[in-house]
Amino acid sequence: MRMLVNAIVGLCVIALLGVVWSKSSREQDEAARAAGAASAIRTIHQVLSYQAAFDKAPSNSRGWPITIDPAWFEGDPPRNPMVSGEHPWIEIASPAEAGLLHPQVRLAVSPTLAGLWYNPYQGVVRARVPVMISDAKSVALYNQVNGTTLATIFQKEIPLVVPMPDSRSVEAGMAPPATVGP
Repeated sequence: MRMLVNAIVGLCVIALLGVVWSKSSREQDEAARAAGAASAIRTIHQVLSYQAAFDKAPSNSRGWPITIDPAWFEGDPPRNPMVSGEHPWIEIASPAEAGLLHPQVRLAVSPTLAGLWYNPYQGVVRARVPVMISDAKSVALYNQVNGTTLATIFQKEIPLVVPMPDSRSVEAGMAPPATVGP
């Protein structure tokens, strides 16, 4: 009988260690994906700054490229590793979103939403985050990845006042929202 009790205790300890290891591994994976998304944002912003500084791409009146060409990344554009590959690569903000610093939908709630969002009117790139167990966890992850300080993931943003696109950006094809890439 004592042997049976010892075996059951041993199995419980092994199961507990397995749960702790699994949770730790999952948290490390989440942290790595968040760091990867933050790195993707930095890389895209650096390339955008380069394109703008050397006039290598059509830009708007504020000096930012009006779109992002995947070829700028030698055929391997940085992606948001927090969302699955079925999501489009990047979404370009529409003229109606010109005053926003964040996408209206910040969670990757649908495979039709791109993993990344670029507002050429503000020169900002944001990563959408997966749906988490709570609003607090979602906003914490969003803020961590994007370097922001939103109070809630659903925070209504008051758009900045942005002048209407000038003739140069209209001629260059400043268009309604677009999703770029595979």
